[in-house]
Amino acid sequence: MMASGLFSRMPSWFIVAALFASSLIWLPPYPPMLDLPQHAGQVELLRQFWNGQSSWLPMLQINLFTPYLLGDILALVLSVAIPVVWALKLVLTLAFFLFLLACCLLQNEFGSDPRLKWMFIPAFFSLSYDLGFYPFILALPIGLFLVLVALRYSKQPSMANGIKLTGIGILLFFTHGLVFLMACAIGGSMLLVTPALRFRAKLTSAWPYLMFGILVVAYRLHVHHSAMAPPGYRPLFTWKWDYDRLSFLRIFWTSDFRGALL
Repeated sequence: MMASGLFSRMPSWFIVAALFASSLIWLPPYPPMLDLPQHAGQVELLRQFWNGQSSWLPMLQINLFTPYLLGDILALVLSVAIPVVWALKLVLTLAFFLFLLACCLLQNEFGSDPRLKWMFIPAFFSLSYDLGFYPFILALPIGLFLVLVALRYSKQPSMANGIKLTGIGILLFFTHGLVFLMACAIGGSMLLVTPALRFRAKLTSAWPYLMFGILVVAYRLHVHHSAMAPPGYRPLFTWKWDYDRLSFLRIFWTSDFRGALL
């Protein structure tokens, strides 16, 4: 009911602009997104596995316990009836409209300036779209919905809201890991700083975030036990789990980056 009422209050020109912007996904034969071809390849490989037609069946196995599952699964199901490229475009279009809906709901929840909604359309077609971060793009609206439900849960920590929060969080985990961690951090912070709840009530209301923590630990243990590499193997690049991950910030003070801004 809230979503339908929100749409009825939207300016007609905003809806027209959103529809026009969604056509940018469909106009090119292949969306100009850097990483999208590899995701198309993964979906095609999964489709061949599904049909038992892949030559790689004896060598590979499918890992369903991964934070990047939902995007490929949605495209895989759609690729049964339509080409893989169309399936990816359809998922991206769905993510675009869900992103706008989540942004408008958050804007309405916070009572912010209604003119901000015009910024939501170009925000979707940002660097992540250019680089083709397909799972990240799909995770964005789910992460925003998690923040919205977490905000309402912090105001009214009922069992029903907690179940909604947990369900969306699990769905987000299987869409994109980093968006999941960021949205959970935001939601947990809102619960922590809610002045209407006593500290004991905050602790007892934190059970959805405890469930998320258990999920992360289970995933970490799964990765540790399932990772297989030949003896002496040294990867060219590794993601570390300490402060060294902040080293990417050095791009902001390199001469090339400063020159791009000037």
